[in-house]
Amino acid sequence: MIARVHPVQSAPGGFSLVEVVIALAVISAIAALAAATLGPWLAFRQSMETERRLKETVQALEAGYRENAMAIDNNPGAVLAFPGGAIANNTTANATTFSAVERYSSLSAAQMASDGFNMPVRVFVSNRLSQQVDGVTLYYHIAAVVSGGRNGQIEPGTGFDIATGRLTLTGDDKGMIVDGYRVQRANYDLTLAKIRRLALAWQDYFQSRYLAVGTRDVSIDYFGSPGTPANRWDSGNSVPNTNGAYVSAVSAGIHSVLGLSVSEVTDAYGQALSIDNSSAMTRNPGNPNPSMATPPYTARVSTVLPGGVVLEMSVSGLY
Repeated sequence: MIARVHPVQSAPGGFSLVEVVIALAVISAIAALAAATLGPWLAFRQSMETERRLKETVQALEAGYRENAMAIDNNPGAVLAFPGGAIANNTTANATTFSAVERYSSLSAAQMASDGFNMPVRVFVSNRLSQQVDGVTLYYHIAAVVSGGRNGQIEPGTGFDIATGRLTLTGDDKGMIVDGYRVQRANYDLTLAKIRRLALAWQDYFQSRYLAVGTRDVSIDYFGSPGTPANRWDSGNSVPNTNGAYVSAVSAGIHSVLGLSVSEVTDAYGQALSIDNSSAMTRNPGNPNPSMATPPYTARVSTVLPGGVVLEMSVSGLY
């Protein structure tokens, strides 16, 4: 009888202790390598995302500032007074902080409120500041949007001076500035250019009326239609007499007389420019001050800047 010998089979079981230790060592080595490789990459990616969000948030704030520059800089406090929701100094942002400027950005208000590390940003706003330009006071605010970086904390050395608008950053904090002066200077330059254009066109009209009237009488005021005394005003003039006060250039229709559009006699804040050809501040035949009632006659063009600052230009008649 032949005996058959069968192969011996091991009893089923798990990994041995040695195998488990080796596996854990391999996994730990892979994890350490991954952390060493992915950690800096992830931090870099979050830092870049922070810069992107800060940049887009500042751009949205600047766009909102331009559209609401009058309301913002009529307010002397440390606040960006957007009609849709003010942002005060030293505000830790939440989902509604940037609601008033959300429409100017591709980011949502909630996205603007946090940085690339998913931590809330801080908003700083200066008091109303001022600078002189050509003897005219320009009011403005400076704001800053700041990220506390990876640790989500604003470093002790990071600070914002509300009296100057100066931002100081330390550690890994990042921040970007909203420069209200740049906005207001652009508005001032545009408004001044429009005032000057209207003034020069009105001056040219004065001269053309003087040359068109056969008598070419220098005692006649060619800046407007008859006032008092009637014989000292241009009876054929199409510009109305402003009756001793400033009136809206649009309401008076002077733009149509001078061949200008409504936008050309509207300042950077959306206000119609004002004209005056007969107040006590101009040389005109009806001026109660005898020394101001004789040629050369004058008129005025003006508007009001933020903070109630009057920007004005006098126009002298040409003969």
